[in-house]
Amino acid sequence: MADLNSELKRIKKLLKSGKFREASEVCQTLIDNETADDDVYLFYGASLWKLDEPKEALPHLIKSYQLNPENTSSLRYLAICCIQDEIKTLITDEKKIEVLTRVLHLSADDRESDYRKELALCHLRLKNSNYVEDLLKDLSEDHKKAVLMELLKEVESFKNKEQFEILHNAIHENLLSEVK
Repeated sequence: MADLNSELKRIKKLLKSGKFREASEVCQTLIDNETADDDVYLFYGASLWKLDEPKEALPHLIKSYQLNPENTSSLRYLAICCIQDEIKTLITDEKKIEVLTRVLHLSADDRESDYRKELALCHLRLKNSNYVEDLLKDLSEDHKKAVLMELLKEVESFKNKEQFEILHNAIHENLLSEVK
């Protein structure tokens, strides 16, 4: 078998040419042979993602992140997992908070509103009211309105009155600050 670096180059080439199944098979072989690093797990997860298998991709993306939390590509993929309806329930709120907080500190991303909304919802579920208010205060006006509208849609799913009160207070504070 070739060395890991040449296999990684081969996987990248397969991914760039759209040969996702073949790339995933190479990754699986490296994992089976216990020669995989964080990039192999990332590429495996990315291959499965491109094959429209996000539930299968998730454990490999998590493993990539665990092996190297500084790998921004695996961090970004995990952040997308945190907001995708099909699989976001498979990730704990604590892990979402960790991932989404870190990804928001990277350069701007067109998913920022979605990340912030999910972060706010995680904090609401965990009853971290102070963070929800701080999160909303840091948003630009356009993002703030988008997140508030999405949060309002989510209110109906709250079974806990305390969670509703936290959201209500956070929205009320932000609306008052806009009037001042």
